[in-house]
Amino acid sequence: MPRTSDKLSPEGFAAVQEQLELLFPSLEETAAGSVELSVYRLRESSCLPPELDNPHTQTSWQGILRGQPADAGAAYAAIDALALELQSEDWAVTAEHDTPDVEIGQVRIIYLKQGAVNLRLIFERGYPDTVEVVATTACVDHPKEHRMQRSELDPDYGTSSQFYPDGD
Repeated sequence: MPRTSDKLSPEGFAAVQEQLELLFPSLEETAAGSVELSVYRLRESSCLPPELDNPHTQTSWQGILRGQPADAGAAYAAIDALALELQSEDWAVTAEHDTPDVEIGQVRIIYLKQGAVNLRLIFERGYPDTVEVVATTACVDHPKEHRMQRSELDPDYGTSSQFYPDGD
């Protein structure tokens, strides 16, 4: 069963969208000297299994910035710059893992938290190598009339969907 949290009020949940819409362009700019990041996703996502009739009644905010580094040095530089910038804005590092010898998989990951938002800064080796910033919140219960929101920064904003009003 999906986990819910009473730590995030409906008002606080609504404010997360604005927080992430301000944060993501700033992070793109911070990383730009090393890796060009772009918004892959910035929207509410259901916490419930797709086969349920009301997936919009329990959601979390999810955002992903993603880019491809030229090499490991660029990936590390981007992660370091992002972590430094976030810490200067009162994000707390909650964990860090670095395994530079990994040939395929997560090489470096830094977990940060500010209020209700959790961030992960990830360098992953693969085909291709990627740097990601992943933002999430806890799942929150909503009434049946709730409609999930997509940020205007989300690449799918405006696409027709039964769950997102921006596609109407």
